[in-house]
Amino acid sequence: MTVSNARKGHAAVGLAAVLAIGVAAGAKADPLNVTYPPSRALPDIARWLGNDTPLQLSQVVDVGPSAVTAVTSSSPTGSPRGFKANISAEALDPAIGRQEEIVSWTIPVDVDCEKRQVRLGDMTGYPSRDLKSAPRIVRSADNAWVSPSATGRGSTLMYSAFWPRSSSIRSWRKKRSSP
Repeated sequence: MTVSNARKGHAAVGLAAVLAIGVAAGAKADPLNVTYPPSRALPDIARWLGNDTPLQLSQVVDVGPSAVTAVTSSSPTGSPRGFKANISAEALDPAIGRQEEIVSWTIPVDVDCEKRQVRLGDMTGYPSRDLKSAPRIVRSADNAWVSPSATGRGSTLMYSAFWPRSSSIRSWRKKRSSP
């Protein structure tokens, strides 16, 4: 064997080792074996939502850097004037699944329209995309009413309820449905 062939052999073995480690790391990187959209482009997220999650595009109120948030149901409360909503979210960031061992979650929310405040129920997390399998409480309910900040995720529900056209996903859906 010449020196050149020996180097090629070592390079091939090295490349095989790197690829094997990469494949093993890739498998370990997603222990929950779930899908994510191929990119953060809205059409890719919309296609992924329709194919791999129980959420409907018409329910989506926010697409953030780490999750897609949807209002899956709501009902008026009467007094105080407001509503109860069920919020569901799907992780877009694989780091959430690796760290928290959940990729989907639900939270019941009470909304007081007059005071513009919210109260969050138990946050239930799921290790799969079906919002059913192996539920576990990942954050207990908070009985305190809070005023969400204008830029925080808690405000998403408030602003979509009071100003439904303000959500970027709603604007995008409207453009997509126009001829």
